[in-house]
Parts: sequence; C-alpha cells; structure tokens
Amino acid sequence: QGNDWQKLVFGYNFRTDLMLLQTKLDFDKINASKMWESNSPIFNAAMSAKDGIIGAITRGRVSNLDMDDGEINGHFRFLHNDDGHTINLEFYLFDTAPGGAGYSKQVKDYIDDVIDEAIFLMESCDCETSCHKCLRTYMNKFEHQKLNRHWGASLLRYIKYGEVPRLELDSSVKLLQNVLFPHLSAKYADDIESIKLNLDEGTTQI
Repeated sequence: QGNDWQKLVFGYNFRTDLMLLQTKLDFDKINASKMWESNSPIFNAAMSAKDGIIGAITRGRVSNLDMDDGEINGHFRFLHNDDGHTINLEFYLFDTAPGGAGYSKQVKDYIDDVIDEAIFLMESCDCETSCHKCLRTYMNKFEHQKLNRHWGASLLRYIKYGEVPRLELDSSVKLLQNVLFPHLSAKYADDIESIKLNLDEGTTQI
C-alpha cells in the first residue's frame, strides 16, 4: 500500500555437505554486548571473518583447495551459554550443490591453512575497511558498508591464536582526530584549546 515496503525472503530446503566451526567468546575479552544487533561491531566482525574465510577458499589462496565462487557458501550465528560469561560463535560452511560435492569436507581438512590465508587476505590489503580486493563480492553487495577487514582479521586471530583484539596506534589516531576531536571541538569550542592524547606507544598533539 502506497510507499510501504516489506522485506520478503525466499528459501528452500535441501540436503548438502556442511562444516561447522564453533568457538567460545569470553565477555571479558570480547565486547559482545550488542551481538544481536545487525550493525554491531561483533556482528560485523563475524560477518567479515566469514567472508574472509570464503574469500580465502574461492580466490585460490589455499593450494590444496580448488573451488569457484558460488560452489561454497556460509553464515554464522551466536549462541548463549548458561555460564553468563561466554557465548558460542558458530561459522558454518556448506556446499551449494544439492546432495553436496565434498567441498566442505575438504575445507575441514585444511581449516588451519584457510584461517591463516583469510587473515593474510584481510591484513595485507591497503583499503580503509573493505574493497573488492579483500572482502567485497557481488554476493555480499548489500553488506559492503558493514564489512571491516581489520575487525574480521582480529576476530580470526583471537579464535585461532587467542590474541585479544586491540586497536593499532595509527587507527587510534585516525579515530581520535577524525571523530572524537571534531565532536569535542564543536561541543566545547569555548573551553578546549587542545587535547593531548597519551597512547600506549606514543603521544599525539591535536
């Protein structure tokens, strides 16, 4: 009616091969407070990590895997734990061919290489957040603005190596200079002449 729009999703059921990768996220190390919101940092990080994994597979970055775009796909989900301190993050990859073609099993056999190549794919790019060289594809065209290679790589590093994500110095300075300081300057223009920011690895004068 009029200009009212409703989102409609078509789907169907089919049997295929599937691989499930489950990991536990600790609330003390990972901020997952808004995980159910589709534009939250942890949601976008998981989406970016998932697309990084698929990209490492379909772009031929793992020598033992030979799969083309569209032959394997995947998604993720969050599951609550009863302990109240952790959640489970699940990535599931599946063959798009009904009946399965064995691709998911191959990925399982080389999952360590896949994750390492996904991390390299995201960390080696020189774009700001995402581009067609790292994460963007035709299949995720509606999610391009949510993809962030830094968040995706950090999440995979935490999953595989236990490294707690941290903001690099350069990224910190950019955020402070381009976001925080303009906001504070506009709000407290009469009171603030300069802000001196002490960071872990140095100091920047704004």
